[in-house]
Amino acid sequence: MKGSIRKTGKQSWEIRVDVGKDPSTGKRRQKSISIRGTKKEAERKLAEIICQLESGSFVEPAKMTFGEYMERWLRDYVGMTVRETTRESYETLVRTHIVPALGHIPLSKLSPVHLQEFYARALENGRKDGRGGLSTRTVRYIHGLIHEALDRALKQGIVARNVADAAEPPRESKREIRPLKEEEVARLLAEIRDMRLLVPVTLAVLGGMRRGEVLGLRWEDVNLSTGEVYVRQSLDRITKKGLVVGEPKTARSRRRITLPPSAVEVLKKW
Repeated sequence: MKGSIRKTGKQSWEIRVDVGKDPSTGKRRQKSISIRGTKKEAERKLAEIICQLESGSFVEPAKMTFGEYMERWLRDYVGMTVRETTRESYETLVRTHIVPALGHIPLSKLSPVHLQEFYARALENGRKDGRGGLSTRTVRYIHGLIHEALDRALKQGIVARNVADAAEPPRESKREIRPLKEEEVARLLAEIRDMRLLVPVTLAVLGGMRRGEVLGLRWEDVNLSTGEVYVRQSLDRITKKGLVVGEPKTARSRRRITLPPSAVEVLKKW
């Protein structure tokens, strides 16, 4: 099976793939798709289409539903680019909220109105336990996920535009975050008698560590002489896999933390 790419504008390409001859007319048949991006991205897309055509898994964009595209996005993009915990979160939102509400709509006919109505319904009664709507933060997160997925579809030439650009997620009300006062922290730590609880709470409160970072901490990551802790891994629970050790949430999450003397004393007693 052969194919070719042709530049049609700045950062835009046309991909053509031969799919044999029409048995009724004997004429050569081709599939054509437009894509935005670099030449290398166009070449990768050509190779992907040829592979899909040969395996029989190719779905023409005009016939693809939004649900089919989201599942493909989860498999081909999310599965290779994000941490397992993030991927699990994406899969839950897609399969629990997005696909049941919007999955039946042809991808080419998905509109900003569809998204806007979906967000409104989700805020009103989106919880699957029947206890009202999803939080504004969750709906905004879903909007960001849809936008990211459609951005990938735009770059691949599957859609002509990202309709999420014209949809407005709900505005998040700013909540004032009040950190604990020094005396409140002291009172909290003084109330904890169990060392199995005191150590992780101390690291979280006085070291600013995330839950997964605390659970993934090893003695080899701790220097009691200097009072330093090195965040090098994270321990998280993954559905169907149990506890999994992995990289910290982001590259910047790999860091050195200097603990106050009181936290070092707690670790020395552990």
